[in-house]
Amino acid sequence: VVSRRIAKIVEKGAPPSSIVAITFTEKAAEELKTRIRERLDEDAPERADFGDMYIGTIHSFAIYLLKELEPKYRSFDILDDARRVAFVSKSDTFFSGVHLKGIMEENGLSYYGAICRFIESSELALIENVDPDTIDNKRFAKHFKEYLDLLSEKKYFDFQTVLYTLIKELETHPEKISYIAEKIKHITVDEYQDVDPQQERLLQILSESTKSFCVVGDDDQGIYHWRGTDVSILRDFDKKYGSRGNFIEVKLQTDYRSTSGIVQLSKKFIEHNKKRLTKDMIHSHTLKRDYNVHD
Repeated sequence: VVSRRIAKIVEKGAPPSSIVAITFTEKAAEELKTRIRERLDEDAPERADFGDMYIGTIHSFAIYLLKELEPKYRSFDILDDARRVAFVSKSDTFFSGVHLKGIMEENGLSYYGAICRFIESSELALIENVDPDTIDNKRFAKHFKEYLDLLSEKKYFDFQTVLYTLIKELETHPEKISYIAEKIKHITVDEYQDVDPQQERLLQILSESTKSFCVVGDDDQGIYHWRGTDVSILRDFDKKYGSRGNFIEVKLQTDYRSTSGIVQLSKKFIEHNKKRLTKDMIHSHTLKRDYNVHD
């Protein structure tokens, strides 16, 4: 559905460079590129070259925009999870023995566990846009600020600080939003149930001046709450974006992946959730049988 929608936008004449497709993983991005190319090869072969279209994760897109908007960020790199642990463990400047020992003793953690706890706490502070000066744990607040300063000094982002930095740039310099608005006209976000409040803030800013903003997700598949995601962002999408006009909700209720037994059992189980978008999932074979269509 996502690939056909994007291919249709290209068919209608939109420059590929004006289209952004946000995926959850780089693997998903590669699969989406393949599918879009297949659709265009079938329906509009003259438009099958879409090299200027951005298809990738929101973090990769954020660092791409930062490098476009601010030259000083062009030498920055993103630390993945493993490199970030190594960065923290070696950075005695801010992660002093006192702080590390305190985390270990208070929580009964190992050295590695203490590092991970500091990283997790820092991520949550960034996701929730918490002002370090308002954090009750002054020792953590001090090292959290030092961590942000050291990342900038060493020209690194982690997955949350790249979003945090871009949001601050756009909120502080409205003219940069205008620059982006001239380039980006269509945004599609897959796995929208997995976005966190910080990602949603960025998407809201970027989508304000686009011609279309399409999200695809399923609140029943929201399983990353432990990582800071908030499935209510998807459930309340119409409340936040419906006032922009031309809001359309399309329910994709046919399951083509699982067996009929899995679909029915999952449906009975998930219906116990009190807060969920209403849907009536059916198996694709059931649909065929109802319409007397046979394999």
